[in-house]
Amino acid sequence: MRIFTLLALALSCVSTSFAQTNVGGTLTQSAEWNLSGSPYTLTGTLGIPSGVSLVIKPGVTVNGNFDLLVKGSIDIQGVEGQLVTFQNTRLLFKSADLAASTLSYIQFNQAGVQLADESEFSQDSPKNSSTLIIKNSIFSNTSYARTKGYQSTAKLRIENSTFSNSQIYGFYPRSEVIELENADISNCVITSDSYNYGILITNSSITAGDFRLGCCGSNFDISDTEITSSSFTEFNNYSSLKLLRVNLTNTFIDLPSSNFVSIKDSKITATSVARPFLVNINGGEIIGSTLKGYAGLSLIKISGNNNATVTLDKVNLTTYDVGLEVSNFGTIGISSCNFLNGSSFNVKNTSNKNINAQGNYWGTTNEQIIKDKILDLYDNINYGVVDYSGFLSSAIITNPLPVPTELYKGLQSGGTLIQWKKVNNPNVLGYKIYKKSGNLNYTLLTDAGNSNSFMVLEAIASEFVITSYDISADGTDDLLEGHESDFSSVATRFFVLNDSNRSADCEGSSIEIGFAKNFVFNAGSHFSLTVSMSETNFADAMVISSIGASEPSKFVWQLPDTISAPRTFFYRVVSDQLNVFTNAISITVNPKPVLGIKYLAMDCPPGNYTLDFDGTLVAGLTLSWDVDGASIIQNNLNKSLLVSWNTSGEKKVILTGERNGCSTVLNKKILVDIPAELEAPTVCSIVFDAATGGNNVSWEYENVRLKGFNLYRESNKTDSFELLAKLEKNTKNYLDKDAESQNRSYRYKLSMVDVCGKETAYSNALQSLHLQLSQSSLSRWNLNWEKRTESAKIEVYRGDGEGVLEKIESLTTMNSSYTDTDVPLGPFYYQLKMNNSVTCVSESNIVYNGITGIADETDDLNIFPNPTTDEINFVNSQGGNYLLIDSHGSFVQSGKVEAGTNKIAIKDISAGLYLLKIVSLNKLTIKHIEKL
Repeated sequence: MRIFTLLALALSCVSTSFAQTNVGGTLTQSAEWNLSGSPYTLTGTLGIPSGVSLVIKPGVTVNGNFDLLVKGSIDIQGVEGQLVTFQNTRLLFKSADLAASTLSYIQFNQAGVQLADESEFSQDSPKNSSTLIIKNSIFSNTSYARTKGYQSTAKLRIENSTFSNSQIYGFYPRSEVIELENADISNCVITSDSYNYGILITNSSITAGDFRLGCCGSNFDISDTEITSSSFTEFNNYSSLKLLRVNLTNTFIDLPSSNFVSIKDSKITATSVARPFLVNINGGEIIGSTLKGYAGLSLIKISGNNNATVTLDKVNLTTYDVGLEVSNFGTIGISSCNFLNGSSFNVKNTSNKNINAQGNYWGTTNEQIIKDKILDLYDNINYGVVDYSGFLSSAIITNPLPVPTELYKGLQSGGTLIQWKKVNNPNVLGYKIYKKSGNLNYTLLTDAGNSNSFMVLEAIASEFVITSYDISADGTDDLLEGHESDFSSVATRFFVLNDSNRSADCEGSSIEIGFAKNFVFNAGSHFSLTVSMSETNFADAMVISSIGASEPSKFVWQLPDTISAPRTFFYRVVSDQLNVFTNAISITVNPKPVLGIKYLAMDCPPGNYTLDFDGTLVAGLTLSWDVDGASIIQNNLNKSLLVSWNTSGEKKVILTGERNGCSTVLNKKILVDIPAELEAPTVCSIVFDAATGGNNVSWEYENVRLKGFNLYRESNKTDSFELLAKLEKNTKNYLDKDAESQNRSYRYKLSMVDVCGKETAYSNALQSLHLQLSQSSLSRWNLNWEKRTESAKIEVYRGDGEGVLEKIESLTTMNSSYTDTDVPLGPFYYQLKMNNSVTCVSESNIVYNGITGIADETDDLNIFPNPTTDEINFVNSQGGNYLLIDSHGSFVQSGKVEAGTNKIAIKDISAGLYLLKIVSLNKLTIKHIEKL
């Protein structure tokens, strides 16, 4: 039970004079009263209308025998040491939202506060609503706290305040509830008038209180309170009284016309009262309570009516003249009660009704003594019988000591701290701490005396309970005898870590450590997260961070990020208020894998790369790759990969390593350059080689990825090309010595092979120029060649063999013949050149017109047989070509001439005379042949 007193506050108020401010009428706008304008003297009623607010600052005095009428709101801001004083002024609330006003630290002196001023026939509209709360205030010298509304929903609540020589009043009729909590009341009249909704008092102390009840629902509801030298009386009927866990000392209850009185778990003791009884009621219940009087006093008097119901259960009646005196009732039940130390009668039944009092303890097992202390029919024929059968042989624990509550435990250096809330009972001498094992086994650990905390040398995991005991406790049957309380609930920890299952995490991680508070810590206290390398020795622990008790109950710990091997740390949370801490929790911090990536571009095929893990493969390390769309060609346990990209550009390679739940992600950017495939090359030119009679095929092409060339020549089958030669990449031409360029043309195609061995498509075929010569008259020579498809120029060259050939004509490729007219007598050479481009010029074979116009034959050539039928033979000193011309000057056949013996077949030609021309370099030899 907590009692709040403002005596110190009252003594600390200092009166300071300032200029007086007179006030009255109605405030038209919100205002503030401060110390410089104090006192504020009411010259008449001062109204605060709806929507207007008045603020009164600390130390201000309000006086004047008028009302301060609040319909808007008022904010009284007194503070400890500077109360706001109301002198002879009533603070009246009408038609107000009471929750909008704030009242604290007020001194009422011959003044007070009142809700409304209504009657049944004069009501406010609207009425007050919500609850008016007054805190930390003093009511003295005939001050008051009153409610006088009519059937409103409003309420007056006063907390942590003091009343002396004052009045607490709920007016007739149907006025609002008054609630008092943590009140210190002395020499006050407390009235719940007829039809009042009631006065509730809790956790308070009352001395010399005059409690008065009207009729018809007026009531007091009092709990957890000490009441001394007071009285409860009525001035009408049908009221009610509820007492729960209340101690009444030298206080009587005289409510013979009440509707219902309930007394539970309370104690009423007296050494002197102004009535011959402690409790006089019409009907109700007394349960689990103790009544203790003195000689000449009746404890309970039932003077009810025929409808009254009375229940007495587990009541301890001790030290009295008459324990229970009954004159009239409707129904009554008396069970599990103790009647102890009665001098005259335990029960005095002067009604004409029987009373069932079975199952009680009468202070003895001697039935005659029990009968002698009961006044009933057997003493007076007009009385009813008291049935005491089934009486008990020992006393019942009817009012044990209260059980301590709010039991907590926490670790301290050297043991476990136990703390609890002291019970509000003057009979409690001290407390005992037990260790519970199983359901009903309790081992006494220590007598903690009249303390509220104690350290025990027990593990915090133990289940601790506590009891209270009084001065009569001797260690034997104390609980049964009512000298020791029952066992409390098992102690809970002040606070606990939420993550007790945490075991491991990764270096550099940010982890959240939360804890749950079961105990209400002071707002100014702090919690600290401490970390140690030892589970038991935190002497050198490091404080990671601290938070206030009002902040969210969690810490954020950035784990170390420079470890090379797993390390175990221990952490716990410490409170500076009680110097208690949680169990130490271990966490193993694992290093993250150290990763590296090496990569190498492969030449073949382009876009292929080897990716290697650059690091140490330790046990438990797993690797995984993300290769940005590449195809994985080969995977060596993820330690190395062979991958292939099919597009160029920047590629992101991600390597993830995981070990012991910790992962590292490494990003690497690779610039992939996939060159375009080699295109088919072009044959540049084909040039007749006079020395060999072959073709010199040339081209121009360079590429860094070039490995070589493949040259193809058309076979005897049209458009069927056969490989002629494989050539190195630096080659730019090839001499086809096997070509019989004087006799025919040839077509060639070229392909390239890249460094990966891949061959391109073939080039377009390029055909060599094959020139043929014939004579149409003595001075006209006809040149013929195959028709060309290229878009180029064909140039005709002629020379006399002694110098350079000169161009005599330029033709388009639409032409495939040319006639050289007016040719002078003498030998001449002809050749064609085709300009495919500036640098690509193909040249034909060279033809010779013989010695037409020269009469003599060469004598140094021996041809045999001549005449002949099938063949001719001759020996020539040089290689060259021959030409056989008939008597009309027409070409018959031609062929190659070797240096040495030659044989020419002529069996298929017609009989007649022929001219044989043999051309070797610049030498011309002519012989006549006769074919038989």
